[in-house]
Amino acid sequence: MRSDQVGTVTSNWAKRLGQEHHTRDESAARLATSQRQDATQATAASVERWVTIVAAIRRLADAYNAGATRAVLSVVEQSEQPTVTVAAGGEGTPYLTATLEDTLICVRARDALGIQHATEFRLRSDCGDDATAAYVLQNWMQHL
Repeated sequence: MRSDQVGTVTSNWAKRLGQEHHTRDESAARLATSQRQDATQATAASVERWVTIVAAIRRLADAYNAGATRAVLSVVEQSEQPTVTVAAGGEGTPYLTATLEDTLICVRARDALGIQHATEFRLRSDCGDDATAAYVLQNWMQHL
């Protein structure tokens, strides 16, 4: 084999490897773009749902108060961020604060014994807004 043929064979495999690298880079870029778009859509859907989840939280607090035959729970929503706080009484009493962060609901709470809890869970499309509100509140309400 002549040296110019060897050089061509050598450069052919190198060129193929470069093309494979380019194909991987293009595929990775398309995947990253798709994932960003999916995340943006999921976050937008979560923000839309948040309004009805908070309304369901208010209904559950009202139902609790009706069952207690007095106003035990108050619900306060923050206007600057998707956060709602349910409190039982005044300062230093049991509370639950739920904050929407993208597709996660982050919950911080203190029960009647003063024990603090923190958890987060993903807002799921297969779980309705009323069921989500119940999931956020039920365990905490059981410990009032």
